Formats: sequence, C-alpha cells, structure tokens
Amino acid sequence: LGRAADAYAASKRACLAEQGHAGACLACAELAAKRPASDPDREKDVKRALGSAVMLDPESTEARYALGLALLEKQDWTWAIEHLAAGLATAAKPADKALLRYYLGYAQLKSGALEDADRELAQAERELPEDLAQRCAFYRGVIAETQKKGDKAAAMFRAAEAGPDPEIARAVVARRAAATAFPRPDGLHAQLMASIGMNTHPTAAAF
Repeated sequence: LGRAADAYAASKRACLAEQGHAGACLACAELAAKRPASDPDREKDVKRALGSAVMLDPESTEARYALGLALLEKQDWTWAIEHLAAGLATAAKPADKALLRYYLGYAQLKSGALEDADRELAQAERELPEDLAQRCAFYRGVIAETQKKGDKAAAMFRAAEAGPDPEIARAVVARRAAATAFPRPDGLHAQLMASIGMNTHPTAAAF
C-alpha cells in the first residue's frame, strides 16, 4: 500500500509538473482508481484528475470518455451526457464513436430523453460488435416499451434474446416475467477491457 501511495504521489507530481499535458492527468486518474475502495480520497482524486484532463485539453476524446464513465457510475446523467456528447464530437475512430454513442444513449435513456437515446443506440447497434449490439437492442426494447410501442419493443427484445450473451437473453426472459428489469451498460475497450465484465464493472449489475 505504501509503494502504491508513493507511486501515486510521484504521478501526481508529474501531472503538476507537466501543465498542459492532459495525458499526465489521465495517468494520475488511472493510478488513483487502483487505490483501495476504502481510501476516502480515492474518488475525489480520480474526479479531480479527470476534470483537470478535460480542462487542459477539452478536445481530448479520451478525457471526455473517462470522465463520462465516471459520471455514469455516479448516476449523474446530465453531466455524463455532456461529456460523452463532447467526446463523440471529437472522436475520430469509428469504433470510438460507436462506443461513445452506446454510453451516451444509455445515459439519455436514464435521463428520460428517450427519442435521443433510441437514435444513438440505433446507430451504435449497427456499428458495435455483436455482444454490445445485443445490449443496444435490449435498451431500445426498454425505450419502446416505455413509449408503449409494443410491436417495436417485441422486435427489439427478440433481437436481444437472439444475441450471443446468455445473460442478456435471460434478462429478456426475466423482463417478460416481471414488470421491470435493471440493465446497466458495460463493455469498455482498450486497457479497460481485460478488467471488466457484466457483473464486475462498477456500472454493471445483474439483471
């Protein structure tokens, strides 16, 4: 723990020394996130570092993405939408755009902006790998169900049930058997992909 604290302190000094370098702040946030959840300063330091990264480089897709996910974890839908939308506007790679649309659509769904959510999720569904497209179909089914569009909801849930992730298929079955379900998104890429899963990522929960 002492070595981890020393490493974080060194990274923080580097971040401060390299003013104008958002990447240093992102590295600082990543280190802070690895500290024990019991650390009372962990969340504050992560948010501060990510906020600094965005302030230093407002055009950084990576910084906007990371901060947007942190806000999703806190269920701060309004600010998550703002940063994810900003990240989408600056993203260059199609895969990054698709993933940002996925999270943006989810945040809009949770905020009640159903038409916007369905539009983003529909496009993400066409561009994402099959497992994440399956989730998009599920959320679009939830949206259509809320809007009392029964035929569309049924079609979306059928598509979600037919996908490769058995947990999503079970979620569809459970939704038929109960009035509500509680899906949350997962599916990061790059360095986060190896460490998360449906039931392990902070923004994920069992259906």
